[in-house]
Amino acid sequence: MYARGILFGKMKYELGDHSFVRCPELGLVADVEFKTKGYFGGTYNAIGGTIKNEKTGDTLFELSGMWSGEMVSKDVKVGLIVPIGFRTLTLQ
Repeated sequence: MYARGILFGKMKYELGDHSFVRCPELGLVADVEFKTKGYFGGTYNAIGGTIKNEKTGDTLFELSGMWSGEMVSKDVKVGLIVPIGFRTLTLQ
């Protein structure tokens, strides 16, 4: 956790780290990065990441968006971008 605005501006706390989630039943691993805002650009509460097939190492989905707002998943094989929560991520 980071604190911004200590010396000037509005005080704001921010998350910044990596998280790995594994599903042994499906052989999937998700690598999610909670991104911090840069000093001169960027946005608060941003995330990015991937979902991979653990056995083959193939990237199946790319994740992006904001953990406090809309997140989307991109199917890397077909390029389809879908908001998370409206459709379950499935293997085809």
